[in-house]
Amino acid sequence: MLTEGVAIMQYVSDNAGGTSPQGSLARARLHEALNFVSTEVHKTYSPFFRPLSDEARAAQIDLLNARLSVIEAKLADGRAWLAGADYTPADGYLFTVTNWSKQIGHDLSAFPQIEALRARIAARPAVQAAMKAEGLI
Repeated sequence: MLTEGVAIMQYVSDNAGGTSPQGSLARARLHEALNFVSTEVHKTYSPFFRPLSDEARAAQIDLLNARLSVIEAKLADGRAWLAGADYTPADGYLFTVTNWSKQIGHDLSAFPQIEALRARIAARPAVQAAMKAEGLI
């Protein structure tokens, strides 16, 4: 059994022919993006799904904004996707976790590059179908 979301995403993508060759810079950029989303963004959302004091919530929002600012800066170079020129599992992962902003009352408008990326992802037919199946749209 394979566990851990990043490993599963990489395995599925590899077997669907959707990733760059081993040893390439593009592959390293994918790993970089997947790991940042996993270790810095995903885990920063997690505390919001348990009770937090107002002070702890404010501190966690600040931490989340700092993490999202890193991604915002990367996207400001004009790239269409998080890891570079092509859509990768990192984009889907970021889309999933940033969807939680709605649930926690976090406004993403301070991150226009992330919002534009999210719009590109949301427009993908497979994403539309998945979100519809999950009752998210």
